[in-house]
Amino acid sequence: GTLEDRKRTAGEGAKTVFTGAKLTGTNMKGVHAKSADFSDADLSGVNLENADMQEASFKGANLTDTDFTDSNLVHADMSAAVTAGAVMDGAEKAGLNLLNIVTERDMGDKLENLGKSLPELLDEHTLWVATAGRSGRQLDLGGYDLRDVLDLNRFPLTAIKAVGANFLSQNLQSAEMQSAVFDKADFRDCKMQEADLRGSSFKYTHFSRADLTGARLCPLQFDNEDGSHWFQRVNLSGASMRYAILREVDMRDCIMMGVDLSNAVLSGCDLRRADLTGAVLKGAVMDDVRLDDAIIDLGAL
Repeated sequence: GTLEDRKRTAGEGAKTVFTGAKLTGTNMKGVHAKSADFSDADLSGVNLENADMQEASFKGANLTDTDFTDSNLVHADMSAAVTAGAVMDGAEKAGLNLLNIVTERDMGDKLENLGKSLPELLDEHTLWVATAGRSGRQLDLGGYDLRDVLDLNRFPLTAIKAVGANFLSQNLQSAEMQSAVFDKADFRDCKMQEADLRGSSFKYTHFSRADLTGARLCPLQFDNEDGSHWFQRVNLSGASMRYAILREVDMRDCIMMGVDLSNAVLSGCDLRRADLTGAVLKGAVMDDVRLDDAIIDLGAL
């Protein structure tokens, strides 16, 4: 994220800027931050008791379990922010913008409601994969809340369906997530370093502030009986990757039409033959990026 002094749109004369910053667990009790800009920042678990946040912007921020007790939130903007577990007891909220916020009830269904443990479900799924669908059952986690599943990155998630699933702030380092469908899922603030995402679909998925350093988002090769091959490309069309860390990521042949990469870090990223038609690249860091045969409008930078 960024920390600098300049005028912003978060109120008249705003100067304190924390856009996209990682502030998890910080103690900011009693802070004076009138008109400050916390848009797209991670403020999960932050203590903001008795703080002056009048006209501050929290647009698109992660406010999970943030404590605003007795704070001044008059005319603050929390539109599109994640507010699950946020505490606002005694806060002054006149004119507070809560348009399109993500509350606890929007987090998804609990995994225990599936009726079986995750290992049991994965056993059925593994059998389904091994028998090409003749036995077992494909694991479908669509719409489920997976934020609190322990050691989720140790479970094989290859070829699962998880449309609209919630992985907010999960640890998915080195996870096996190939050839799966994660359209419209939420991976904001996730740790996804070295994750294997080859051949998966992430259309309209949230990746804001996620760390995908060294992840693999290149095509997955499949072999036909006649010895020929075909490739399944990763599809990120319409995804939001604002402030995401994409250092040294292999994104060859990736479909990235309309992706929002505002302020993302793509240093050393391999984008050869990727399709970034209509991608938003404002503020993106693209040092040493490989762009051979990529479809991209560098004028958008």
